Amino acid sequence: MDWRIPPQWDGAMVKSFLRLYCGVSARTLTRLKKAENGILLNGRPAIATTRLQQGDFLEIHPPAGENHLPGLQVDVPVLWEDGDVIVFDKPPGMPVHPSPGHDCDSLANAAAAYAARRKERWAFRCVGRLDSGTSGAVIVAKNAHAAYCISKSIQKEYLALCEGTLTGEGVIDAPIRLQAGSKIRREVGAGGQEAVTQWRALEDLSCNSTVFTVVLLTLQTGRTHQIRVHMANAGHPLVGDDLYGGSTALLPRQALHCRQVGFFTPKGDKVTIHSPLPPDIAPLLAGGNRSTN
Repeated sequence: MDWRIPPQWDGAMVKSFLRLYCGVSARTLTRLKKAENGILLNGRPAIATTRLQQGDFLEIHPPAGENHLPGLQVDVPVLWEDGDVIVFDKPPGMPVHPSPGHDCDSLANAAAAYAARRKERWAFRCVGRLDSGTSGAVIVAKNAHAAYCISKSIQKEYLALCEGTLTGEGVIDAPIRLQAGSKIRREVGAGGQEAVTQWRALEDLSCNSTVFTVVLLTLQTGRTHQIRVHMANAGHPLVGDDLYGGSTALLPRQALHCRQVGFFTPKGDKVTIHSPLPPDIAPLLAGGNRSTN
């Protein structure tokens, strides 16, 4: 990553410019100072206290991460990529990170294989993971600085199929906590973490006697199972989400898809990426009967 020093930063120290203008985290700055050629000014090594001049050319080279995961030889579609970020189109049923019983079939494993095929070295830094059963766009940063920058600007848009009929739009502001006696299931309740979900009903459909509403959702917070818990608590669990009361008659997993992500790259460019509907949800929307109400 590189920058041309603007007039207002003439005379500033390298560390001030990197922290305040470029958004480099304190941790990444420490790593840059220790790395060989981590900071270059006009092509020559520089230290954090070096004074800048207008028009100088500053480069940083974050140390490459190490990825020791076994590679999963499955091609997960790539929606967008540059030198700092890659956005995968995660299929339903694939966990993002390895876990007991899923040591080698996660998105992290697939990313390791992808990087190895391209002879690249970067650790898997997921920015905003998805549940195993949720499909759609997943952002992965290739270095710590990119992860830091993206995490401050990320925006997601979800599409869900919710049981029953909803109309209009609204905001659900209800705290979410772990349900007593469970390690997985969440619930709305006092003492939980703040959770805010915005929703907008798009259309009502019915398929095989099941009535559901296509709902567009955005999150102001990012709690585990937030959309699933909020919609179930409102009386409209997601189709296929048997953990929270949804029926699996139409779909064996929660009908939730991250269809759009947006963020600013470390260079400050705004990026918006779309994920197409997965093959198990698309037919329900195409073949469903429209409401006559």
